[in-house]
Amino acid sequence: MVDWVSQEVLALISPVLANHPPLVTWTARPSFCAIEYINYPTGPILEELPRAIHFRNYIEKAPVYDMEFAFNFDKTKLVEIITVVTKKVDDYKKYGQYPLNIAMEMRVMGHSGALLCPGIIGNTEYGGSGQVLFIEVLSVINTKQWTRFCTEVGLKWMKLGGIPHLAKQWDFLPNIEDYIYKSKKIQIDEFTKQLKESNADPKGMFLNESIKRLLRL
Repeated sequence: MVDWVSQEVLALISPVLANHPPLVTWTARPSFCAIEYINYPTGPILEELPRAIHFRNYIEKAPVYDMEFAFNFDKTKLVEIITVVTKKVDDYKKYGQYPLNIAMEMRVMGHSGALLCPGIIGNTEYGGSGQVLFIEVLSVINTKQWTRFCTEVGLKWMKLGGIPHLAKQWDFLPNIEDYIYKSKKIQIDEFTKQLKESNADPKGMFLNESIKRLLRL
């Protein structure tokens, strides 16, 4: 019920935030209060495994823009990675613009062994720390200045060693396919080799143009 109500509310206010950016500051306070007192109250929260891992009901009711990066976890860089976003928010606020209007979220988790997963950046077999920081920015659809904002943030995150989550937004970043390929050449080459040898997708049904460029297909 909490998921349903919160997603319905987000769906209702999404066009308002997209068309009237200054209202973002007025909706931020009740949103954070809802997170603290309604969505995630204090005390133990017991969930079934699928929900506890990464799941939210009714998410389809309010589509959002979403750019996410993964970093090999290094606590000395954490504040700098976060500050990239907070500083950009302050810069845009000076001009009455609010391209980030939902949230910046992050989580630290174990590394992945999946070749195209950004979580492989923390894999110890490839020199990672064993942990990965995932950090993302989200806004309602049709948010003004979203692509420009994400490009500015993304370029700075790239300089700090981050790589995009391929299931989110990333292909508008300049030279991004070359950057990802250089960052994950070993894994991408191995994935492409296995893809061809397995003949699992002979007609490329599951490949969009960005992924084709990334895989050098």
